[in-house]
Amino acid sequence: MATALAERLGDAVHLEAPVNRVVQRNGYVLVEAGTVTVKAERAVIALPPTLAGRITYDPPLPSHRDQLMQRLPQGTVTKVNVVYDVPFWIPDLQAELLGAVVSRDTVWMEWRMKGMRANREPFEFAGVNIFGVRENRIIGGRIYTELVRDAGGH
Repeated sequence: MATALAERLGDAVHLEAPVNRVVQRNGYVLVEAGTVTVKAERAVIALPPTLAGRITYDPPLPSHRDQLMQRLPQGTVTKVNVVYDVPFWIPDLQAELLGAVVSRDTVWMEWRMKGMRANREPFEFAGVNIFGVRENRIIGGRIYTELVRDAGGH
């Protein structure tokens, strides 16, 4: 999967260039990896916390995040990635955000998803997500989902 993605991205992928510094500024991020520097709107650090902790961040990460990366042991999980030419599980999934409201400490959003199963039977779900927020972090939430239409229009 990683190789297939790298082939599509071409010269934008830099191999043998481990990231050593991430600089966040107003409106952009600089990612430094030895002699390579990449400027982007956003950066995703997709590493185990202990490895992500080896990167220098400017501005520094909040102290609780830094402590987590130093102390959280790496899990013992085997991951397997599989690439399919066509997503057989939902060939034509469509998702729509119907509305969202943000108050001081609550985020509410309503959504709808519909598509066709592999056996060409339609389905449609609707739902509401409600999250409690404190200091710009999700502290809890509920997800309500309802089947609107199942195979055969039930």
